[in-house]
Amino acid sequence: MTLYRVEKLIDLACSTTHEEEARTAALTACRMIRRLGLRLAAPLPDAGAARAAARTQTEVGRAWYESSRRPSRAATPPPKPPREKPANGGAWHKAASSGRCESCGDSYAFGDDVYEVNGVLWCAGH
Repeated sequence: MTLYRVEKLIDLACSTTHEEEARTAALTACRMIRRLGLRLAAPLPDAGAARAAARTQTEVGRAWYESSRRPSRAATPPPKPPREKPANGGAWHKAASSGRCESCGDSYAFGDDVYEVNGVLWCAGH
């Protein structure tokens, strides 16, 4: 209880806006510390916590660096060559919905390349 009281007096001395109250609280705290024979010491640094904090700072810094970099031109894939016309005629489209190829039975998803021949959709695997 007395250590708690000393801590509260120090908090009061540091937080009050009244000079006289701050001086009185500080003096009372000092007298209690001396009377009780308390020793003030800084906590020992925890090596594991220090390493974890450094690692976290490094990861945050790396993430910020990576997000702030401009994308390099080499990272973009080269453009695809123009696609040949399907062997059995028709025209290339993007699939408006998922479905199955009428020729091979493979499935295609919304947005996949398909081609239409006589109203029937075929997948791009042909």
